[in-house]
Order: sequence, then structure tokens, then C-alpha cells
Amino acid sequence: LANKAFTPSTLNVRPGTTVTWMNTDRDSHTTTSDVPGWNSGTISPGRQFQFTFQTSGTFPYHCSFHPGMTGPVVVAD
Repeated sequence: LANKAFTPSTLNVRPGTTVTWMNTDRDSHTTTSDVPGWNSGTISPGRQFQFTFQTSGTFPYHCSFHPGMTGPVVVAD
């Protein structure tokens, strides 16, 4: 979470992986699943949020504060 963008823009992981989003920006952000899944709430600068992806699939998400901040997590074996 930096410069109002998720980096990398697409994240590829295996099932069982815990993803950590770290906010290195000056603004607060969220990581919010587009479908039922997870919602970090506000991630203040310098803070982080973790979520473990148990199942395969493509999971699009966004920042609730900045609608242009989007990205998918792709979970595959």
C-alpha cells in the first residue's frame, strides 16, 4: 500500500498462504474483498493487516477510501 496503489497489482499465492498488506503510504487505506471474504478496516500508515487464503480462486479487492485502488489475489496450486 503505497502511492495509492497495491503492489504488486496482482498477487499470486498458494492455498494456505498468509498475505500481509503493509501501509507504507501517508494516507490510511483498507483491503476489502469485493465478495464476502475479508475487510481489514482502516490500515493507518505504518500498520499492517494479514489474511490467510485457504481455497483456490481469484479474489478481487479494493480500498474503501480510494476506489481506484484495486487488485486481485490469485490463489492456485
